[in-house]
Amino acid sequence: MKVLLLTSNSKQNMALSQMIAKHHELTGIVYENRFSADSRLSNYLKKINYNPFKAIKKAYQKFRLRYLENNLVEGINEGYKDYDSFFKTSILEVMNINQQESVDFIKQNFHDIIVVSGTKMVKKGVLSLKPAYGIINMHTGLSPYYNGGPSCTFWCLYNDDIECIGATVMFIDEGIDSGNIVLSDTVVINETDTYGMLEFKAIDLGNQLILKALNKLEKDRSFKGVPQKSITSGYVFYNRDYTFSKKLFVQEKIKKGRIKTLVNEKKTGKTLVRITE
Repeated sequence: MKVLLLTSNSKQNMALSQMIAKHHELTGIVYENRFSADSRLSNYLKKINYNPFKAIKKAYQKFRLRYLENNLVEGINEGYKDYDSFFKTSILEVMNINQQESVDFIKQNFHDIIVVSGTKMVKKGVLSLKPAYGIINMHTGLSPYYNGGPSCTFWCLYNDDIECIGATVMFIDEGIDSGNIVLSDTVVINETDTYGMLEFKAIDLGNQLILKALNKLEKDRSFKGVPQKSITSGYVFYNRDYTFSKKLFVQEKIKKGRIKTLVNEKKTGKTLVRITE
C-alpha cells in the first residue's frame, strides 16, 4: 500500500515513519516543525498574549512543573532513543499541517491512504482530499472513553482511570477524535511505570495499531470502522482544560506514588470495549 504521512518532527513520529516504510511504500511525509525557534516563539507569544506579566507567570509555572515535564520527555525520548530522523522519502516541512503547501504536496505525491499522527487538528483543506482507503488518525487515548488532548494519558491519571490508558486508530472527520474506529487497545501497566513510560507505551501501542490498521484496510477496503456512538459516550478534553492547577494536581499524585497504588488496587471499574480485530 502507498502511504503518505502527516506528522510532526518528534522522535515517536520519526520512528513511525521508519516502521511504516518497513511494510509499505511511504511516498511522502509532511511534518510540522514543532522545535524550530520560530515555531516555539510564535506559540509562546500567543500563549502569553504578548503580555510581559504573563511571561513571568509562565516561567514560574514551568519551574513548578519541571518534574512532570521532565518525566514526560525522558520517558518518550528513552523509548525512542534509536530514532533521530525520518525515513528518506519526499518530505515537506511546514509550520502548520493545514497550510496550502501541505495540500499541494499531498496532491502531487501519489498515495492510497493518508496517516495522521501528532499534528494540529486537520482541517477542511486536507479533509477534502479523498484517498482510495481514506484518512486515518492515531490518537493516544482509548476512544470513545477519552478523546481530545493534549494527552489522554494525563487525563486518565487525573481521573484515576489508568485502565483507559491506550490508543486508537480511527478514520478522521471534522470532529475531535470522533471518527469511526479501525482499531483500539489499552497498554499493560506495571507498578514501576512513570508518567513518561506510560505515555511512551500509549504512543508505541498507537504506532503498532497503525501498522495493523494498514494491513486490515488493505485486506478489506470496504471496512468503514466502528461508530464510536455505538460503543458509549466519554470525555472530550480541550487544550484549555489543561491548566496549571490540574498539571500540578497530577504531578503531586505521581510524586506520591499514585500510579503504583492504582496498579496494586487493580482498579477495573469499567467494562471497556476495544476494537482489536
